[in-house]
Amino acid sequence: MPMGLTNSPATFQRVMELVLRGLPWQVCMVYLDDVLIFSPTFEEHLSNLREVFSRIQAAGLKLNPQKCHLARDHVVFLGHVVSSRGLQPDPRNTNKVKSWPTPRSPTEDPSGKRARWILELDPYNWSMQHKEGRRHTNADALSRRPEEVLGPAPLVNVISSSPAPHSAPIDAQVRVHFPPVPSLPVPSPPVPSPPVPSPPAPSPPAPSPPAPSPPAPSPPGAPPVGGERWHSLMGDSDYIARLQREDPDIGTVLDWIRAGGSRPPRGQLRGSRWLRKLWAEFPRLSLVGELLCRTVYPSPVGEPQHQVVVPASLVPELLSQLHGGPVSAHFSAERVWTQARTVCYWPSMLKDIRQWCEQCVPCQTRKAPVPKHRAPMGGLQTVRPFQRVAMDILELPSPIWCPPWSDLWVS
Repeated sequence: MPMGLTNSPATFQRVMELVLRGLPWQVCMVYLDDVLIFSPTFEEHLSNLREVFSRIQAAGLKLNPQKCHLARDHVVFLGHVVSSRGLQPDPRNTNKVKSWPTPRSPTEDPSGKRARWILELDPYNWSMQHKEGRRHTNADALSRRPEEVLGPAPLVNVISSSPAPHSAPIDAQVRVHFPPVPSLPVPSPPVPSPPVPSPPAPSPPAPSPPAPSPPAPSPPGAPPVGGERWHSLMGDSDYIARLQREDPDIGTVLDWIRAGGSRPPRGQLRGSRWLRKLWAEFPRLSLVGELLCRTVYPSPVGEPQHQVVVPASLVPELLSQLHGGPVSAHFSAERVWTQARTVCYWPSMLKDIRQWCEQCVPCQTRKAPVPKHRAPMGGLQTVRPFQRVAMDILELPSPIWCPPWSDLWVS
């Protein structure tokens, strides 16, 4: 993780999702540095552990054995107890709420969020009673923006303690129009309505326009668009192999390998700069499955490392993910090249990476401004004596008992 990264929690969560892609909600759940692995049987649990550990090891991450709990029938994860019985809240958190002391004054409230008037209700004997939602029609209509709806108005009960001549009697049903709220429909009792005349015979329906055709499916094997494509690039061999076959230079090299494993003489070579560079690297090129790879040896005693030959059509997108992707943090060209050559290769790789980093807009906007160059100081040419005179004046300090004037030395 780069030092001083602003969105480091989101970046680390993104890294863990990419490392364990395909496993969350199927084998495990991940939240930052906490990974919860679940399995129905012990044999499947061992297989899931092996899969998760191999993913973490391949990504270069390490685990702390002191914080790992294996083969547990229940575990505390994010404040909840996860077991075969389901999901329950952690008793350590609920006990704190149950044992919360009843405050007797505003100063005894440790949270400081209790209203001051809530303690004044203690002398009164009051209780809460449930009120059906249909009886909150007026309050709900006044608190939201009503909409005009055609239909019979609902019947509500209006209770009056002092009936007037112009008011309704007690418990009388009065027809009052409260426009219903769309998000909270209010059921109304059935109201008899006058008979509606039968409508005229319907005319034949007009021909409906043809339904739009569904979008074309994505090509098989294509990785998802976005930042995850670079991280899933090496695992999607079908998509990379198809792009290699479609590339004119890499396709020519594949024909050389399938024809007999020999390259043509240099005098007969005709093609682009990429093809000439691949011709020079031909002894290191080989097929790993369906992918054209370049085999290198990082150390004399180490195992060979296979670098996938990237097609020219995929280089710009690959550079954007290597330098400015979610886990790249806009590193320098040399550091990007060091990370890229561990998994991929293409001709003039370092030159393209340096040119991409120099043209990166976020990197250029965050760099310090270049200081303006000043003109070099040069001597003034004189044509006559005493045309230019320089003088240094030196004043010597004098004791306090000396006269007010002081000595000046001119050189």
